Amino acid sequence: MPEFNDIFNSTMTMLNIPQGSFNEKYAKPIDELASLLEKEGIEFFSRNIHDGKQLLFSWCGGDVVCHSGSYGSGGGLLEVMGDMLLTKKESSVDSVLGYLSVNDVFKRVKKAWKKTNAKQD
Repeated sequence: MPEFNDIFNSTMTMLNIPQGSFNEKYAKPIDELASLLEKEGIEFFSRNIHDGKQLLFSWCGGDVVCHSGSYGSGGGLLEVMGDMLLTKKESSVDSVLGYLSVNDVFKRVKKAWKKTNAKQD
């Protein structure tokens, strides 16, 4: 999975990453999460990746994906990456965590968003 800096250049312009055939079943949980995040006013970038979708969080350097190669995608579950979206224990084991429900990821992102914005106040 590409790092945030591999996707955006220094001017925050998205770089061109090859895409596979889009599959709507992978988009559904990402779209559901995006809807929840929009209601909370949480910033993200959305894009198609491989045959699914990805949400990027520039404010924490994390992301969430659902595509044929992501952990849990066969069951409509999501995979997250980024230190602020993982516990210390989880990040000590791997840089990603999969098989998460939309609600699980929403709670993680919302907590990270609040923590990030609290630092700016």
